[in-house]
Amino acid sequence: MSKGNIGSIIERVDLVSNNFSWNYNCIKLSGGYYMSAFKDNDSDGRIVTFAVNEVTGDIGSTIDTWEYNPNETNNSTKIIKVSGTTYAIVYSSSQTADLIYVKTFKVSNAGVITKSFIDSLTLPVTNNVPQMSSDIIYISGNVYAIVYSEMNASLGVVVTVNITSAGAISNAVIDSLDFCPVSRSDVSITRVGDTDFYAIAYIDNRRCILKGLSIEVELRLKAIDDGIIFTQSLQGHTKFC
Repeated sequence: MSKGNIGSIIERVDLVSNNFSWNYNCIKLSGGYYMSAFKDNDSDGRIVTFAVNEVTGDIGSTIDTWEYNPNETNNSTKIIKVSGTTYAIVYSSSQTADLIYVKTFKVSNAGVITKSFIDSLTLPVTNNVPQMSSDIIYISGNVYAIVYSEMNASLGVVVTVNITSAGAISNAVIDSLDFCPVSRSDVSITRVGDTDFYAIAYIDNRRCILKGLSIEVELRLKAIDDGIIFTQSLQGHTKFC
């Protein structure tokens, strides 16, 4: 097949029966093994691991599953590899209380989940409202940046936290910045090249907006640029690849 050409779907597999949701994230564990986190159709937070043949594209059966946020309304989910078999997850709950967390846990390279958290930090929120979307990105050393949207308060927030390779999380955020007064839904962050600049995409009143900020070596968040509106009348989700 020529580069850029899209072929037909190779295989489709229902990893778990209780998996209807639009809020999801999928990452690679190791060669042939993958992990997905999502909100199931009971609105609980769930993680599932599975195999994919990296030669044929065939999807194997589910290896392991963990309902990590049961009996709650799980509004956002994003996972990232920290080191080795240690992973971090950012997610929010809005049933018992409107809170957003970053937590760490372990998954073996073969997809076996250790069904308990290593450490946890509750992220700061301005108002008692649901956090509808989140994203996390590695900065340098043990530092990660997390972005999230406070739905009813409409704030877009970016914070930095410290997570060690063993999964220990700092007792408080390093720094925090409200990057916009209105961020109503999906939000995503990516690094600009190899610089200390980062771009955030978010939805503001059905418009998709791209803004830039910098995170200095001493881990202080700098003010955001004015931003660019690149899609009008947007309905749906926006993410960086």
